[in-house]
Amino acid sequence: MSGRSGALVYVEGTREAAVYVEVSGVPEYDLLVWADRLGRWSTGEALTEAERARALDAYRAWARREGVTCQW
Repeated sequence: MSGRSGALVYVEGTREAAVYVEVSGVPEYDLLVWADRLGRWSTGEALTEAERARALDAYRAWARREGVTCQW
């Protein structure tokens, strides 16, 4: 995070995929997550639907484990 925004980074092997996040301004959520922007690996390759699903599942599992409420 840098100020009110940052990224959640998913790592699979040597590749990374990130989604943009902002600190929420409402009490219902801690973070606002732009999951629709998740589309490319750090290598430039497009994520497959299966890879995208794994990344989103990992983000959600992290949020549950850490007690972070997100608007996806």
